[in-house]
Amino acid sequence: MADSEGVRDEVGVLALHTAYANRFFPGTSVQQTRLRYALFVPWQIMTLLRDRERVQSGQACRAALEQAELNLARRLPDVDGEGTIGRRTAKAGRSVAIPPSQSYWVALGAWGILGTSPHGDAPSRRELFARWGSWSEGHRGRPATDDEGRALETARSLFHQGLPEPPADFHRDKSLDFKLLPRERKFLRKRLLDTRRPGDVRPSFLSALVRSGSRIRADHPWSRSVARHADEADRKALLRAGDAAALATVTRAVYAAAVEARRECNDGSPVGERHRHHLAEVVDEYGGAAQRLCLRDLGHDGVFIGDLGQVLKTIQQWLSRDGNDPLDPAVLDPLSRWELRRKGSRWAKLPLSAHGREARAAWRADKTVLAGPIEYRWSLVRRFLQDLQE
Repeated sequence: MADSEGVRDEVGVLALHTAYANRFFPGTSVQQTRLRYALFVPWQIMTLLRDRERVQSGQACRAALEQAELNLARRLPDVDGEGTIGRRTAKAGRSVAIPPSQSYWVALGAWGILGTSPHGDAPSRRELFARWGSWSEGHRGRPATDDEGRALETARSLFHQGLPEPPADFHRDKSLDFKLLPRERKFLRKRLLDTRRPGDVRPSFLSALVRSGSRIRADHPWSRSVARHADEADRKALLRAGDAAALATVTRAVYAAAVEARRECNDGSPVGERHRHHLAEVVDEYGGAAQRLCLRDLGHDGVFIGDLGQVLKTIQQWLSRDGNDPLDPAVLDPLSRWELRRKGSRWAKLPLSAHGREARAAWRADKTVLAGPIEYRWSLVRRFLQDLQE
């Protein structure tokens, strides 16, 4: 239920976030932090593959990689905001909850850092361990042959042949940082330039931004200074993504305000009006853009949200009637049915039922993040672009 901003995706608008983020920035994930991890992960695995006497197939390779990632977290900067994954858990001696090899694996495939099969498929992380002893990176010398000199098995490469070797400090117990060396920057730039839109042969928006070489400082990817680097299809998609972010913000704000109002009006348990006041501000700021979005056009961008579209349409209709009441039955009833369908009767907060009242009683208005726009991993992409330029 957790979305990109560390709050619960109560209404399901994460579907919009994920679809547009994958379109514009393939391979990215909200668990990622810095670009050099896309090299740290292959380097760690290659080191273990080459250590065939100590790390053989089976559980040993998983345990060895887990320990290597724990050690890496200890060697990277111990500074808030610097981007070290698992910094606090590593200091406590615990394994990294979501290790870099997991959060970056899709990126390694999408960016062409992983090798591919004859069918063009990149190996999964599960396949990495299942075929541990067969990757070419773990073989030294000539392959085994039959009596006629033919290779008994053609070893498949796990990684791109142009993957740069790690610097000498990587193999020593020394501090590391996220600054890319020239050869690393060149390799990653080429990999990102080659990214394509999902299901399309055309370059991705991420590729276009890398090609531009511009210093990106805008707060939103649909800002004019950023969108000018996109092709025509992505420029139109970016505008729709901006309007979709506005509609998602209003939807989240309506939901939180409705839970707050229901707890006061139906349960007799006032919790203040923090979210209802915020709803009025959200409608003023984002209402126009939210109504502007044509939901039918989302399909042009490869964004398919199913029945969530009916909920968003209801919010737009509520806005067109000068929406200000979160308990308006025209918006509250469809939203309640949608929540009940998504979460089940035990967890849904809006229904007027015993379970609904219990769920509202456990809800903390003061701890619930105020509704804000989704950003489609934009802050992460700006950090990646900065890493590539420094």
